[in-house]
Amino acid sequence: MLKQIYSVLLAVAVLLSSAAFGGIQAHAHAGGYRTVAAGSGHSLAIMADGSLWAWGQNNYGQVGDGDANVEKTAPVKIMDDVAFIAAGWGHSLAIKTDGSLWAWGRNMFGQLGTGSNENSSVPVKIMDDVAFVATSNENCLAVKTDGSLWAWGQNANGQVGNGTKEITRSPVKVMDGAVSAAAGWGHSLAIKTDGSLWAWGFNEFGQLGDGKSGDGIHCLKPVKIMDDVASVAAGTIHSMAIKTDGSLWTWGFNTHGQLGNGTLEMSDLPVKVMDDAAKAAAGDYHSFAIKTDGSLWAWGYNHCGQLGDGTVTVLDEVRNIVEDNNKLVPSETMKKVSNVAAGDYYGLAVKTDGSLWAWGDNKYGQLGDGTITTYNEEWQIDEDNNKPSPVNIGGGTRINIPWPVIFIFVAIFVVVTTVVVLVNRRRYS
Repeated sequence: MLKQIYSVLLAVAVLLSSAAFGGIQAHAHAGGYRTVAAGSGHSLAIMADGSLWAWGQNNYGQVGDGDANVEKTAPVKIMDDVAFIAAGWGHSLAIKTDGSLWAWGRNMFGQLGTGSNENSSVPVKIMDDVAFVATSNENCLAVKTDGSLWAWGQNANGQVGNGTKEITRSPVKVMDGAVSAAAGWGHSLAIKTDGSLWAWGFNEFGQLGDGKSGDGIHCLKPVKIMDDVASVAAGTIHSMAIKTDGSLWTWGFNTHGQLGNGTLEMSDLPVKVMDDAAKAAAGDYHSFAIKTDGSLWAWGYNHCGQLGDGTVTVLDEVRNIVEDNNKLVPSETMKKVSNVAAGDYYGLAVKTDGSLWAWGDNKYGQLGDGTITTYNEEWQIDEDNNKPSPVNIGGGTRINIPWPVIFIFVAIFVVVTTVVVLVNRRRYS
C-alpha cells in the first residue's frame, strides 16, 4: 500500500515540476488567448473567456488601466466581454460583445472619437452597433452592423475619406456596404460586401494601389482598387490584401523589402507574393502572413528581430547596415499559428493551442514577458531584452498551478519518501 501511495505521489511531483519549470502565469486562464493587436509600443489580447488584457507603453494611458505614464511589462486585465480589438500609436479600441465601441489613450487628433482632444487612461464608450474596427497612428475606421463605414481622427492626408483634410473628432459616415477596413499612417482601405477593395488618403509611395504615386498626391475620397478581396492590412506606408482564392498581394513603400517581392522597389500597383494565405498583418516596415496550413511567414525590416527568425539586422551608429538580415521574400518562422499582429518593430502571435508568443523590440515592455530593454542618453542599448525569436507569454495548454500547492505536494512527497526508505531499511536490516 505504501509503495502505491509513493508511486502516485511521484507522478504528481513530476507533473508539478513540469508546471513549475514551464512557468507560472497568473493571468493565463483556461483556454488561453484568442486574438491579439499590436500598436506602436503597446499590446492588447483577448482571452478565450472574453477578457481583455493590455501591456507595454502607457505614456498616454493606452494600456487602459487608469495608471497613465507607468509602463506595464506584463499583461494587466482591462475589461470583460470583449469581441474585437485594435491598437494604434498611443491609443486603443475595443468592441464588446454587445456591439459597443470603447476607446482610450492618446487623443490629440480626435482619434478616440469623443468629440474632444482630451486623453483618457480608461475606456470610454464611443458608439453602438459596431462589428469591426481598425486604427493606425492617429485615425480610426469602424464598420457598423448595417455595413456603414465611419471614420475619425487625423485627416491631414484625407485618410478619413470625407473629402476634406480637416481633423475629425467624432465619427463621420464614409460609405455603405463595408465589411472590414484597415488604416495606415496616412491612408485607409476598406472591403465592400461585393469583395471590392477601396482606398483613399496619402499616396506618395503608391500605397493606395491605384497606379499613381508622387509627392503631394492624395485621394480625399475612396477609389476602387481591385475585386475579389477577402481581407486587408495596412502598414505605415504599404498595403496588403488577400484575395478570395488565397493569393496575397502587396503594394506601396518597399525600402526594407516589406512588400516581399524580392526587390527594394516600391510598387503603386498590387503585386502577387504568395498563395494559400489566410491572414496578413503589416508593421512599420515588416509584414506577416499566416498560410492555410497554420505556418507563419515574415519578411521586411529586421533591426530589432521583428521577423522572429532568430536573426537581427545590425546597424552602426549612423544606422548603416553592418549585417543584413532583412528579408526581401517571405520566410517561415513558426507553425500552428491562428492569429498574428504586427507592431512598429515587433510581432505577436497566438498559436492553435491558445498560447501567446512575442518577439522583436521591447523598449516599452510590449512583449509582455516582464522585461524591458533600457537605453542610455545616446539611445544606445544598456540592457538588451529585445527578442529575435518568439518567447511564450502565457496561455495554451500549459498547466498553471499556484506555488503554495506545489510546495505542499513536494513536502508530502519528501515525507513519504523518507518513510519508505526507513521502512525498507528496517525490513532488510
